[in-house]
Amino acid sequence: MRISKDPEIRRQEIIDTARKLFIEKGYEKTSIDDIVGEMNVAKGLFYYYFPKKEAILSAIADQLVEEITITFPDDLSDSKDFQIIIQQILGFYLAAIKKNENLLNIKTNKGTVVALHVRQRLENNAIRQVSNLLTEHPDLVSLKYPEYTVRILINGLGNLYLEGVQDLEVLTSLIEDILGLST
Repeated sequence: MRISKDPEIRRQEIIDTARKLFIEKGYEKTSIDDIVGEMNVAKGLFYYYFPKKEAILSAIADQLVEEITITFPDDLSDSKDFQIIIQQILGFYLAAIKKNENLLNIKTNKGTVVALHVRQRLENNAIRQVSNLLTEHPDLVSLKYPEYTVRILINGLGNLYLEGVQDLEVLTSLIEDILGLST
């Protein structure tokens, strides 16, 4: 007898299984057959929710972004508060990168980085959050071009991390130096 589940629950099960397999085996070495085999369901079920394998990567990216959306306190008063917030943001994103490192480093047989989509979503979310913070609290740090500065910081930190610079203290110090917050 066929077991019918709520569509959102079933979709989430597919995403969770794919994410697990992508991390274990890599994106390129994980097939749709692997995903449905792990779940013990028909292949048509996968295609009911996702038209192709790349679509599930997009769904995973959406979830990663949701997992690390940060709420900032309303009463930020000085650059010291801002430094603490920057450390928290950096900590959240570094933890997300560490947890999903295999997803963020995957290459396809075409030589392009499939995970660039995932990484861009994470970086854009961080950029949006920090830019909003700076817009709402312009007295925290004086930047002529805040959005561009934040974009360079986030992209650069992501690259450094993936190249092996993973010490939170070093990365935080770089941010403080660039933003002129060093004491």
